[in-house]
Amino acid sequence: MSVRLRLAAWFVLVMAVLVVATSAITYAIVRSDLRGEAQRSAKRLARAAARGEPNELRLDGMAAPGDRIWVTGAGGAVLNSTTGAPGHTLAGVRRAIDRAPSGATSARVARSDGGEAIVLLANHSVASTLDTLLRTLVAVGERERVHIAAARARVRRRVWALISDRVGRIPPSKVADVDLGSGRRW
Repeated sequence: MSVRLRLAAWFVLVMAVLVVATSAITYAIVRSDLRGEAQRSAKRLARAAARGEPNELRLDGMAAPGDRIWVTGAGGAVLNSTTGAPGHTLAGVRRAIDRAPSGATSARVARSDGGEAIVLLANHSVASTLDTLLRTLVAVGERERVHIAAARARVRRRVWALISDRVGRIPPSKVADVDLGSGRRW
């Protein structure tokens, strides 16, 4: 096997590893950012619910579809909740939070009367965004890599042509034991 062919094989292997590593890191960062934003949103909503009088709060107007809000009294009884929110005691609310689908975010804020405002966000947007990102990163298959390589080759030929037109030739530059200015076209 020639040196050039071995270098090309190593290049393809290294690029594949870099694509996988970059995809995994991108996914982890985006997931962390989205989950952090969901946690901040849940905390904001819980603070707003904790400030109001339990009987005067319109919790359904504060919550997005699928979200649940409970306002409890000092004894643990649920004083107000969003429509369809399960649990009439603090223990029931904890069970509802424990049974929440993965990806849901909860927050608790103490109320001045000794009770709590508890929020459970469904996070449909977080889950769908992460699913879309993961599907996109996984979908970059062989066909897409061929298209990306062809596009890179076109750009490289164009840049080298511009350099040649401006300077007269590719300036001498040794890369991987090959002189780029030798006049050979890739």
